[in-house]
Amino acid sequence: MGDCIQGAFAKAAAATSVSFELLDYEDFGADAASYTFTPASALTADNYSQFIIAISGKTDAVNAIPTIIFSGSTSNVYATGATIAGNGTRTALAVSSAPLSIGNATTIPSANINFTCLISMTINTTASYLSGYMTTMNVNSILSEEKWFEMSASEISSVEIEMSSTGKFKADTRFAIYGLKTS
Repeated sequence: MGDCIQGAFAKAAAATSVSFELLDYEDFGADAASYTFTPASALTADNYSQFIIAISGKTDAVNAIPTIIFSGSTSNVYATGATIAGNGTRTALAVSSAPLSIGNATTIPSANINFTCLISMTINTTASYLSGYMTTMNVNSILSEEKWFEMSASEISSVEIEMSSTGKFKADTRFAIYGLKTS
């Protein structure tokens, strides 16, 4: 029976061609107000079933709020979730049609705060939306912000991180995007 199960898994693995690919990686050599990843051709649901984005670094100014923009879209952004303090206190987040913020003044309250942001998302081909889940953690005081979002776009033609106010990403900030390739 064990041979039958192993054979079934081998056939399933052979029939499904899936690979996890690093699509872009940037290690900031100097402070920067923004960074844009633009693939050679747009990323679509036909080729990728899921995307993971990881951002880690510091901001250089008080109230410097990092944002992320997919495919140039700054409209139809819906966010819900909470900022969660180390003591469990939660603050509701507002729904917005502005660029999606990676953190806020509670999560990243001052300059030189280490933060990490992880985003998991898919392309919803039925509704032509990018939908996903984001969590950002302030490593210094264990504050985190969680968001679920949808953004009007049927493909990923660019991913831009930038500051929505004064400030820059400090040198040694890192940005990476991975795709789960299905074809």
